Parts: sequence; structure tokens; C-alpha cells
Amino acid sequence: LALSGFIIPFSFAYDPALMMLGASVPHVVLRTAAATLGIVMLGAGLIGYLRRPTRRWERALLLAGALLLIFPGALSDVLGVACFLIVYVSQRVAGAPAPGVALGRERDSDRV
Repeated sequence: LALSGFIIPFSFAYDPALMMLGASVPHVVLRTAAATLGIVMLGAGLIGYLRRPTRRWERALLLAGALLLIFPGALSDVLGVACFLIVYVSQRVAGAPAPGVALGRERDSDRV
């Protein structure tokens, strides 16, 4: 996750709208939302979990979409959001993750 700390300064250099320099308010909001979604996708791609554990192709799509969203461009933003939606919908269709199971010793109050 520290990788985002190295990428964000380059994103500022490529797109001054992230620093609210010489851009309209809607453009600043759009670029900030795109960069934020890009960082979320980068984290999900590196960690390997979005709604549930990701498969390899989902991780690759998340990482590619993250790079598309972090750097400016209308086409890259559309493609980045499409990458996110493909992974999100595929995970939603696949169903919820298996419920967690607590591991460890049994408490005295749990005994019958």
C-alpha cells in the first residue's frame, strides 16, 4: 500500500487539477474521484481482496484500471472505471464470501 505514496506525487505533476490549480470545480471533483478510485483499485489489486478474494485476472484488471485512473485523460478514466465495474460485478455475481470462522480456544461460557 505504500506504493500509492510514491505514485500520487507523479499524479500531481501530471494533473495540476488535483491541487486545484487552474481548473473548474467539476473538473477538480472528477479528477479527485478518479484518483481516489484508482488508489482503492491499486490497494485491492496489491492486497488481492475487493468484495472477496480476487482471482488473478481480477487482480490484473484492478492494477491496470488503477494506473488508468491515477493519470489524467477522459479515455483512460472511462477504461479504468470499466475495469473496476467488470471486477466488481463479477465478484457480486459470484456471491458473498464464505462466512468467517473463529479459531481459538472455546470459552468456559460456551460449554454446556
